[in-house]
Amino acid sequence: MAAVRDLSLTARWMLFLAVFMSWQYSTQASRFLQSIDTSKDGGSKIIRTELIHRDHPLSPIAPAEGTTFSERLQAAAKRSRDRSLLMSRGRRLSAFTTPFTSESFEYVISISFGTPPQLFTGMVDTGSDLVWIQCSPCINCYTTHPHPVFDPTNSSTEAYVPCTDTNLCIPTNFGVTPTCEANSNYCQIKYSYQDGSQTEGVLTNETMTLPNTAGAAPVASNFVIGCMNNNTGIFENYDGIVGFARGPLSLPSQLSKRGDLNVFAFCLVPYTATTTLTSSLIFGSRNETNPLGLEYTPLLDGSDTSFYWVDMVGVSVAGVDTGIPSALFNTSGGVIFDSGTTFTQFVPAIYDSIKQSVANVIPYPIVPDSSSSLNRSCYDVAGVQNPTWPTMTYHFTGVSSAIVDFELDLENLFPQEPNTTVFCLSITSADSNIIGNIQQANHYIEHDVDLKRIGWISKDCTVAV
Repeated sequence: MAAVRDLSLTARWMLFLAVFMSWQYSTQASRFLQSIDTSKDGGSKIIRTELIHRDHPLSPIAPAEGTTFSERLQAAAKRSRDRSLLMSRGRRLSAFTTPFTSESFEYVISISFGTPPQLFTGMVDTGSDLVWIQCSPCINCYTTHPHPVFDPTNSSTEAYVPCTDTNLCIPTNFGVTPTCEANSNYCQIKYSYQDGSQTEGVLTNETMTLPNTAGAAPVASNFVIGCMNNNTGIFENYDGIVGFARGPLSLPSQLSKRGDLNVFAFCLVPYTATTTLTSSLIFGSRNETNPLGLEYTPLLDGSDTSFYWVDMVGVSVAGVDTGIPSALFNTSGGVIFDSGTTFTQFVPAIYDSIKQSVANVIPYPIVPDSSSSLNRSCYDVAGVQNPTWPTMTYHFTGVSSAIVDFELDLENLFPQEPNTTVFCLSITSADSNIIGNIQQANHYIEHDVDLKRIGWISKDCTVAV
């Protein structure tokens, strides 16, 4: 009987822990949803979905089984360098040209179009506006993709945009004047990438549906997408691209125009967790009371108004200002928050100062980066029982106060590779100033394009928002 009684007590204790953890999880999640106003329509206007890292098993472009952490970092570094270089060259170099390659993205999202919904997996691009998928009838479609090509004839809500539409079929949306198909009045567009890849098709209004863990799947009618059927170059392994930039045709901008979904926020899990966890993505209504106490910095126009430019003014290491002149952060109109770049990158004058300031306060031996392509600043803590690391803080011009701070923790600064005693700084030298997704991780980051601001607060993003 004693054994039975002990088992019962153990079971009760485990049940208590399960209930407590469930309550704690629910409390944390609901607390962060308070940042977005859920009062409209009983809270039904919240959309909570997932951002899936390209290396996650659910991603159609996940690396091969057995790929090491170091190999993933090297691939991410190459994408980061390429993206930074292309950002520095500007946008719209030819007819509707994005400065990126067709492979330089870090996250995918599930999205459906049509009535009834047809499911697709799109690459999230924070540097371009258009949302597009492959459509039939194909003139030249790439053959490797997660889902069947979109068939407009199977949708009861498809409505092509005519050339006479003065709101959509206009040069300001595409950099050049769209053309008309020879045998129709449809608005024909062309979208080019810097690696030579190109996609062509027509603009259409469709019904868009997003998966929603916060309630019923939301449906947005008359959502503008590119229905593309003539593709050349490298577009394998995904169904299309979902633009997340600040232009009028991006997914966030189109939702914002509907009035009740005027902000979006995400909470990226640390890079070391991207192969096992997904990140939270939320669309909702602006909460004017700011219950979480988010720190806001203004969005700038920069040299390209599609990007999320901010006014960075300094960096502190271990509580000491590095003395970097604020003008160095604004050589191109500001610093870019870009979740599509993995590593944070600064121009050499900034990077060298940060690197030296970090080295001045870390007592561990400096060792070469095992990945010659990254050339990071690395430290070996072999034999050290409890290594300590300096704090780092980025300083920005505030909306309601003079300066606001963006705090970085160990995961943001030194994501450790498994089975090694070497820690390497997640900042590299480049031609542009970009805050990448490693350092955005474990922050709840809200984007408000209408009020031209970005807000944030530190959060454990492994707990879903």
